[in-house]
This record gives sequence, C-alpha cells and structure tokens, in this order.
Amino acid sequence: MKYWLFCLKLSIIFLMTSSWAKPVEPVIWQGMALGAAADIRFFDVSQEKVDQLMPTIEKEIERLEHIFSLYQEKSVLNELNQKGFLAYPPADLLTVLSQSQYVYRLTKGKFDPSIQVLWKVYAEALKKNPRHLQPPSKEVIQQILNLVDFSAVEFNENYIKYHKQGLALSLNAIAQGYITDKVTDIIRQAGIKRALINVGEIRGLDSEQKGEWQVGIKNPMDQESIFFTIPLQNGGVSTSGGYGTVFDQQGQFTHLFNPKTGDNKDTYQSVTVVAPTASLADALSTAFAVSSLDEIKAVLQKLPELKVWVVDYQGKVLFKKE
Repeated sequence: MKYWLFCLKLSIIFLMTSSWAKPVEPVIWQGMALGAAADIRFFDVSQEKVDQLMPTIEKEIERLEHIFSLYQEKSVLNELNQKGFLAYPPADLLTVLSQSQYVYRLTKGKFDPSIQVLWKVYAEALKKNPRHLQPPSKEVIQQILNLVDFSAVEFNENYIKYHKQGLALSLNAIAQGYITDKVTDIIRQAGIKRALINVGEIRGLDSEQKGEWQVGIKNPMDQESIFFTIPLQNGGVSTSGGYGTVFDQQGQFTHLFNPKTGDNKDTYQSVTVVAPTASLADALSTAFAVSSLDEIKAVLQKLPELKVWVVDYQGKVLFKKE
C-alpha cells in the first residue's frame, strides 16, 4: 500500500491521498517547533491515545527548544554563544555536537555549525539598509571566515569551550532533525506503529512495514507543480534550498552559507536527502546545498544507504542516487 505526501522544507504542505480503496484518515496534531509550523499524523490509533501522548511530546519539544533555540534569549545555546564556555552541558547538546562533528568531518567542513557569525554580519547589514541590502565587503567576510571553524569547539561531558573568541554556533541545520528523531522515539515507545512526523524535518515511522509514503518535492517557483516523488518508510527526508530564507527582496543572498568561502548565493535550487534519521538528512541536505557534485558523490561512497536528488534552477534533476 502507498500513501501520498507532498512537502516542501520550510513551507511544508501535506496533501494526503491514499491508494487504498478506503482512504485511511490519520489523527492529526498541529503546533509549533523551533519557530516553524509542525504536525504529526498518527495512523491506526485512536484520538484518545493521541490526546494522552501529546502532552509528553509537547513537553519534550519545549525542553529541546530551550537547549537549541537561537530565538529564546535564555536558551542553553545562546548562553554558550555569549560566554564561549558551558559547564556540564545537557546530554542532548553533546549528542548533537557529536553528530555535527561527524558530518563536519564527513563533508570536509561543508557542514559547519559555526557559520552563525556569517549570519550575524548579514543580519546587521540588513538592519542598516532593509530595502536594499549592501552585502559585507570581501575584507569583512575574510575576517569573519577566521571564526568559521567548528574544529575550534571542544566538548565533553564536563564542558564545552570555544577556542576562538567571537565564535558562535547555529544548530538549526541539525537540531530540527534531532527533535524530529526524538519525537519519533517517543511515538515508537508508546507502541504506535505508523506515523508521519514533521517537527521541522520529516520522519516516517512504519514499524510493521505495511507500505511506503510517496513524498512529492514541490517546485518553489511554481506551487502547482512537483519536481518528483520519492518513497519514504522508516527514515528521514530533508530538502534544502536558499529560497527558504533570504536576506534581500531579490533573493540573491540566502541563509545557506558556504563555510569555506562565505558565499551565500545558491549553487542549486534544491537538494533532497533521504537518510536513516532526520538529523542526518537535515545536516547533509544543508552541506550538499553548498557542495559540488563530486563532493556529494564522495560522501555517497561512504554512506551508500543515502538517497539524494539535486535540482538546478531550470527544475532539472542534475544528479540523483536512489
């Protein structure tokens, strides 16, 4: 059996239909996570059970947001960024830093959470001229790039320490996936066999392997069309594209920074990754969005279980690995 799910990262739309003779209607929860719309679709479960479970899930999302959010002034991550040091860090933060380090090394630095300093300098430039962004000079970017260095972050169970003054982390490109995975674990532990979890990223849960959902990646330039569909069952899917967040009205400067050059003009229109977990899909889709095709292929040689689709600005699939 197959179910149909149409999605677009950062503006995710669920248009569910079913290939069953009698469509299966899920129990749906909707809310917010890390400042973005979130929803969970539970299958083959009563509304009563979902109602009993949701307070636990909502509490977990709230707890993790307090760790990873850049928008909550007193979050753990903001405290770390302000002080450059944190004693006895939460286990979840250490786990995400460990996952980040793995992807940082795997992608040879194309995934680097310390790009937050680049975000800050563009945000400051936008404040000075909201209508027509004047990007930072090459000299300023070059100075900032000295602080884009995840290898300067030391962490263990006793402390986290930045070895460069002014360094700052953003874990947005992996924390949403991590929260999605944690919510999936809660749902699985509650005995629910099938669910679609969208808490910033998307994760499929089908413990009994009854069938696959088809994920349709929508065209950001034409919301009536879909680039392609991909199967999803027990894994995470993430699509990264600069169109999701832009600094200027023309969309020339986006949130996707190349940690090596400081450039934030899109290489591709979108990159979609399917991986065993939502956190890995999240991080790799971000890294691949600023990587060459050869760099992407090099990662795929080490992780053959990944599925990847790279789309150019004409809507053509430049590369895919299914």
